[in-house]
Amino acid sequence: MPMAASRAAFFQKSAYSFVMLKEVTQSVKAKLRTKAGKNLLTFLAFLCLSAVLWAVLVLNEDIQRDVRCQVKVTHKPDSITIVSELPEAINVSVRTHGSQILKHKFTGEPCVDIDFRTFHRGNRISLGETELRGLVRTQFGSDAQVLSVTPDSINMYYTDRKPVMLPITIDAKITTATQYTLSHAPESATDSVLVYTVAPLASNITTVYTEPIRYDNLDHSEKIKVKLIAPPPLSRVEPSEIDVDIQVESLISKTRKVLVQVKNAPAGTNITTFPAMVEVTYMVPMGLYNEVLPEFLVEADYSGARKGSGKLPLQLTHVPDELRNVYITTDSVSFVIEQK
Repeated sequence: MPMAASRAAFFQKSAYSFVMLKEVTQSVKAKLRTKAGKNLLTFLAFLCLSAVLWAVLVLNEDIQRDVRCQVKVTHKPDSITIVSELPEAINVSVRTHGSQILKHKFTGEPCVDIDFRTFHRGNRISLGETELRGLVRTQFGSDAQVLSVTPDSINMYYTDRKPVMLPITIDAKITTATQYTLSHAPESATDSVLVYTVAPLASNITTVYTEPIRYDNLDHSEKIKVKLIAPPPLSRVEPSEIDVDIQVESLISKTRKVLVQVKNAPAGTNITTFPAMVEVTYMVPMGLYNEVLPEFLVEADYSGARKGSGKLPLQLTHVPDELRNVYITTDSVSFVIEQK
């Protein structure tokens, strides 16, 4: 029963709305039949006609605009690879009918199609200013005036040689902030690239370098895109850029006690140092805190002792490369010589 009641209420509201709409419509029609209503309709009709005539006049009038045109090479054989950088777009200043400008407002940027069959010469696709202007004019109609084109010419080299695969060398010089270190050398998931060349690749070119990566006082990890440097002359690498991962982690301080060993002692003598063990302080990457147990060697050199000082200088060796800020808490120890 509640559902039946709600349906009845809905139909009642709908009927009321229909009646109200009908009354409003009849009221508007009645007002439009009056003299004032007819004058309003006449005014609106002339207003619409004026707007149409104004639009026609504006669209047929010549206007000057700066337009960005995309560039695309068409009808290129699959065996051909362009090794030069293709301009992403050219900027043109054109004077033409407003309708042409409006058309490209809705259809997107015009595209200049460079037909490979028409413009290739030897190992090069070449277009001068006159040829570029002609291609632009086809996008805006034969009546268009192309006032300027930037760049004013296009020269691209291509090759039909098979590519050579070369390894990548990451050119990176990175220093970390205090209390931080590199987990490992910068690395990339891409380890080699294809190199397309117009002429045979020189025998001394055995790797492809990245653009220089330079960081000072780095205190966080980075993953960056880096462009690759194509070997000279006239070559192209695919891919043209790679992702390089730079992992930085914090350092933690540790201390170990190490037994002092005496070297260059006189024959027939026994040298005892005080203390017998010294502390070595060092910093280790957080990820290696429980893995690295360095076997330091601390030596007291008898030949370096100063007369009357009663001290032997200490020297630390066998330091793993992954440790930082390694030092002995004391630079010398006392000693006693005993005859054997």
